[in-house]
Amino acid sequence: IIDKTKAFELAKKYFEIFVVSKEYITESNTSRINVLESYIKCLIECDQYDEAHKYCEELLSLDSGVENAHRFLVIIYIHLKKYKEAICKCEYLIIHTRDTENHIFHFLKAQCKYAIAVFEHEALSAIDICKKILEEKEYLDVVFTIGKMYENIGMYNDMKFYYLKACYIYP
Repeated sequence: IIDKTKAFELAKKYFEIFVVSKEYITESNTSRINVLESYIKCLIECDQYDEAHKYCEELLSLDSGVENAHRFLVIIYIHLKKYKEAICKCEYLIIHTRDTENHIFHFLKAQCKYAIAVFEHEALSAIDICKKILEEKEYLDVVFTIGKMYENIGMYNDMKFYYLKACYIYP
């Protein structure tokens, strides 16, 4: 069994070789779209969401109506905890897909709205309370807790900042 990192590296290697080849450059947009869709699926399976996002944008630049690109973006945004962007893509798909599939996007939209309500608003207000405590003095447990709160809502840059800050307080 190959792990996700090795699978990603292997797929990336072959994709990069192919996209600079004469065959890819001279292919029709339809063929290029198919190649990009396959690669994006692989990236998502390998948890490479930022990279997948980049190629979704490229895919949409070839044809803004590629339904799978919009579907991929919903998945990517949810994993990146960009719920508002996911909701926008769900709304696009609700309008532009077959009626038999609309319930999926309504459901994903509802989940994203729930995530925003529960995680972001409540967590951010709790973080603000903790930050006010830090105005008095930098308590290690409070700094670490803020880092953990950011981790729980997927705000990893802020998480990293507070975890590193905790390391400086108690080396």
